[in-house]
Amino acid sequence: ALAGFYPAYAASRIEPVAMMRGVAIRARKGRLARSLVVVQFGAAVFLLAFTQVMLSQYYHGRSLDRGYDPTSLLMIDVNSDDYELIYPRYRSRVVRLPGVLGVAGTSRSLGVGADYYRSEEPEINIFHASVTPEFVSTFDLTIVEGRDLRPDGPKNEVLINQKMVEAMGWDNAIGQTVPF
Repeated sequence: ALAGFYPAYAASRIEPVAMMRGVAIRARKGRLARSLVVVQFGAAVFLLAFTQVMLSQYYHGRSLDRGYDPTSLLMIDVNSDDYELIYPRYRSRVVRLPGVLGVAGTSRSLGVGADYYRSEEPEINIFHASVTPEFVSTFDLTIVEGRDLRPDGPKNEVLINQKMVEAMGWDNAIGQTVPF
């Protein structure tokens, strides 16, 4: 309703008889009208640029190599801190379904945020999640050095990615202590 106020007001000031006779209508140079046009144009340019940046970020994020194929995975968020209690019951049922090639559990859904710890030396954020031993095989990940997690293995073993090895400045990550 308010958007059409000014055009309606301007149109109501035109005298139809004078216009038909060809009498020139002098337009008043109004600061308000010019200001509104400038503000509208600026807002439109800003919104178009913002939309273009957001679209390019979206397509860039979709084209990144995640290290796994998200099209063949189904993630179910149990939304519970007790995932270690829920997972074994869930896994025993799901693994029997036809077409299911693997089931793995994590304490966080991938790509939806994570817990992190701020390391002091070097100063980096270490994002982490607890995973089950089936994680590497289910996600078809490649282990560059070391070995996969074992079901009967120690609870303090960790898997780290190459970015963390680089950030920590390690030549060889095997045997290193992750600063939690």
